[in-house]
Amino acid sequence: MALFNVDVPPCGLNIILENASENSTTVEWDLGDGTLDNLESPTHSYSTSGSYDVRLVAINACGSDTTTLTISLASIGSLELIAPDTFCYGSEVDLSYALTDDTPVSQVWSTGGNDPTELIPAITTDISINLTVVGTNGCTYTDDVALSPSPTPTALFTQEAQEC
Repeated sequence: MALFNVDVPPCGLNIILENASENSTTVEWDLGDGTLDNLESPTHSYSTSGSYDVRLVAINACGSDTTTLTISLASIGSLELIAPDTFCYGSEVDLSYALTDDTPVSQVWSTGGNDPTELIPAITTDISINLTVVGTNGCTYTDDVALSPSPTPTALFTQEAQEC
């Protein structure tokens, strides 16, 4: 009898298959995306989210048995930390983020804040800010940005003495 278990993570496109068939000597897997495998318990990485019909054929000298299971892989979001391209030495910097293909449940900035936006006061040196966001699908996303303040301009001029 063909039987298998599949570990489908809430985040990611990688699955782990476990053959639980009884009395089989060989197996044939069709992973639903054009990939075939004959390992006893393979792992597989899909290239996109979606639903896939995974088929297992358990074979021995007396015949074969087939079972199919549809698995669904959720889309994986992406996080982008948004910071200004330039800002002045000693000024405040407003940071925000964009999370695609998921909805944020919580966020934690490396500065300790947990608001959807973060105000970094009076930056006077190069710093790196990290953001970790947890989405409704249970996935954790991280991104960081290096901030480097632009120096305040200093007006200088020189005067050459002229001879009379």
